[in-house]
Amino acid sequence: VYEVSDMEYESVFQCLGGIKSEALEEVAALISTDGHSLAAFHASGSTCPQITEAKLPDWCSGIMDERNGFVPVQPLHSGKALVLLEGLPSFGYRTYRLAGKEEAKCAQHQVPDVRATTAEMENQYWKISLDTNGVITGIYDKKEKREVLKKGGKGNQLLVFEDMPHNFDAWDITEYYRQKMWKINEAESVSVTENGPLRWTIEITRKYQSSCIVQKMHMYHVLPYIEFETWIDWHEEHTLLKASFEVDIHSDYAAYDIQFGSILRPTHSNTSWDAAKFEVCGQKWADLSEYGYGAAILNDCKYGYDIHRGDMRLTLLKSATYPNTKADQGEHTFRYAFYPHAGDWREAGVVPYSKAFNQMVFTQQLGPQTGKIPGRYSIVKAQQNNIVIETVKKAEGREGILVRFYEAFNRHCTVEITFGSCMKEAWECDLMENLIQDMESNISCGGNSLWIEVRPFEIKTLYVVLDLD
Repeated sequence: VYEVSDMEYESVFQCLGGIKSEALEEVAALISTDGHSLAAFHASGSTCPQITEAKLPDWCSGIMDERNGFVPVQPLHSGKALVLLEGLPSFGYRTYRLAGKEEAKCAQHQVPDVRATTAEMENQYWKISLDTNGVITGIYDKKEKREVLKKGGKGNQLLVFEDMPHNFDAWDITEYYRQKMWKINEAESVSVTENGPLRWTIEITRKYQSSCIVQKMHMYHVLPYIEFETWIDWHEEHTLLKASFEVDIHSDYAAYDIQFGSILRPTHSNTSWDAAKFEVCGQKWADLSEYGYGAAILNDCKYGYDIHRGDMRLTLLKSATYPNTKADQGEHTFRYAFYPHAGDWREAGVVPYSKAFNQMVFTQQLGPQTGKIPGRYSIVKAQQNNIVIETVKKAEGREGILVRFYEAFNRHCTVEITFGSCMKEAWECDLMENLIQDMESNISCGGNSLWIEVRPFEIKTLYVVLDLD
């Protein structure tokens, strides 16, 4: 079944990739520019700055930001360059003018306070200490003036456990797996591989039995988290692999991302129900916060968490042998990040950072051209930070668009949704796109904005026809 699904996915990805490329080229050709530019297409409502890889001409040394300030780019070994994109519009695009070497010499830009050796990394947010094997031994928060890890605790400690469940080998994890644990400590190599104006990177290579683990630990000048870009060639059986962060944070509950909301789960085993949650599911993030401070784990494709007694763990691999005798064997690539922060997950913006961590920004080079549309446009934006726009799509069988959003903070509020153009009509509809035409709908409209009342964790769907003339 996996061989068939692999072929089907490959066909789907090729088809969608072609559609995406054609759409980007068609829109890019309509954008009016003042010179050589980079168009960035942003399919998310997150307002966080983002760093992405882009193909740039050899003469380009940076881009001009929204304040006409110079932001350097960082060349990569792949031939592409890292680009810092700030001020990205919600569900839209904007262009950044490319700057040459002469313009870079004249520009005034802040030299980033980022440095790294194999023993220490530091930027405006953190001072990180590492042992000789690249395991984090300390994370000092420079703004909050506190140590994040507990005394003697480790960060990004890779752990392996014997995984022999009673039944359903590929699905179950049984509680007694914790009785046999080994630490992957020894590193074959630890080296600084990037030291540019946007990020510094330490690459760590480890061997475990028949497997190889290569991690690139990225520290960014602008982004407030530590990223772990991971490549694994895995050849173990009945072995569970986890990444652990032992934090000095006290809370009886941890918060986990789920679709259209979040959920609290206990970090203790006071009752049999609590004890049964030794491994729980979550999507883009999990967060442990006490009053005034917390830490989150962001990830792009891993869904098993284990947070107990200040030990935050993310499950990376599970090596079952039934029904597939070679499950998880071979190469894996994925990313996760550790994000300590002041306040709780709401105040720290964990939701938008996790969205940005998972949502790619697509870029397209543009030459000087006269087009029909401006250099910046946003289809739709939520004005409240507790509202997450999840979907923008063409309505089925109608001329308008559909916008689906949810309330993320467990809070009653009146939401303001702003569109890039004035509205001809706007309706609330159900999940099947049927219009709600009775008194249950509480939309009020004016110009290019509408207002609607939302209950905690409520999902709302809007049908809107925009005046694009």
